[in-house]
Amino acid sequence: MDTRTSAISVVLGQSEFPASRDRRYTYISGFSGSDGIAVVTTKREAALWTDGHYFLQADVQLSCDWLLMRMGQPGVPHLMEWLIDVLPENSRIGADPKLVANSVWNEWLSKIGK
Repeated sequence: MDTRTSAISVVLGQSEFPASRDRRYTYISGFSGSDGIAVVTTKREAALWTDGHYFLQADVQLSCDWLLMRMGQPGVPHLMEWLIDVLPENSRIGADPKLVANSVWNEWLSKIGK
């Protein structure tokens, strides 16, 4: 991670059967499901957003160092809302452009008013 970057996202869900090279999210989180978004900050905060298909699996596979964000449930923030809350102002956020579509990135930016 670039020393100027405060958080990085790792997007899952590119395929139901991802190639081993695309399983970096399993390496960092322990979660082997095929849908979700993992976010890690330089402040040692880590969260995984996934949908109802994977709540139980993620709950079992994630260590206690990870926050499980159950998408679609009341009170669960969008990942950008969470980052705004946990990161200092003017922080940099990064993602792999091969895994995050431009439309998704633009949606994320709209959540933070950029």
